[in-house]
Amino acid sequence: MLGRLSLADLVCPQCQVGLVAAGAELECGGCGRHYPIVAGIPDLRLSEGPFISNADDRVKASRIAERARTASFAELVAHYYELTPEVPTSDRARFTSSMLGGVERSAHWLEVFSGLTPWNAAGRLVDVGCGTAPMLAAARPGGELVGVDIALRWLVIARKRLEESGIEATLICANAESLPLRAASASVVTMDSALEHVAGQEAAAREVFRVLAPGGVWLVATPNRWAWGPDPHIGVPFGGYLTSGMAARIARWRRALPPVRRLLGARSLRRLMRAAGFGSVRIVAPPIGAAQRARLNTVGRIVIDVMNRFVRHPIGDRALQAVGPLLAAAGRKA
Repeated sequence: MLGRLSLADLVCPQCQVGLVAAGAELECGGCGRHYPIVAGIPDLRLSEGPFISNADDRVKASRIAERARTASFAELVAHYYELTPEVPTSDRARFTSSMLGGVERSAHWLEVFSGLTPWNAAGRLVDVGCGTAPMLAAARPGGELVGVDIALRWLVIARKRLEESGIEATLICANAESLPLRAASASVVTMDSALEHVAGQEAAAREVFRVLAPGGVWLVATPNRWAWGPDPHIGVPFGGYLTSGMAARIARWRRALPPVRRLLGARSLRRLMRAAGFGSVRIVAPPIGAAQRARLNTVGRIVIDVMNRFVRHPIGDRALQAVGPLLAAAGRKA
């Protein structure tokens, strides 16, 4: 169930006391709270997810786990959308393409992060908001891999990806604002396209700081709120300047699901990380990777090529931190 992670490394997300196995559940030795184990994955959530209830999520995860016995990762992704008719057809193709190309995209982010700051690849890497685990599949360090996500259904699909890649990792269903890991137990925490979806970003930042050992690093990749280009979720230019209500109306007009998010700019991202305790924070406008570039049309690729050359210069980096599409950040725990 826990891969290379020991049960002693887990704590109750409610009271931070250790957990003990109790049949098909985990029990807190402090507050006595019980947490179910569903499809072999511990469910340590304290609050509901943004799109479906936790109870419905467990049911869907169990159905996906049953299909996973004979299906490949790609087939499991297709099966997920068979079970999720509320996702518009236009979005399914885009989301599927993104998931299938996720490892290559995550590998690009790891290269970007390596240019920001060194970290201990032999330690424990925790990917918060891991989704289908492309970051864990791309990382392949000598240490332990832990994936945390609020969606149990995605973790079942993530396990299939990791199995096909021959990668051992621990997958845990939990809220980013209440990580069920002991303090100072991780060397690296990554969040790729996840922080903007966390409701309690300040609490999540404090939790990342808590679980990092001294000298550990927090690596973040997130869309830039003030980008002039197409919005990553609703596809319209200057989408980050819109109110949440306006973005939701545009999404429904485009027959897409309204996004649940809180986009950050470079200044607010730096402020968030510093307020959590990270004294050393570095933020850059990263180049766009080949996997993302390949999904664009000819005009889009030309724009990306120009931007990637521009971002290599200090003036270009500063300008694209202000209005470019993406931000990459690294914060170190002193």
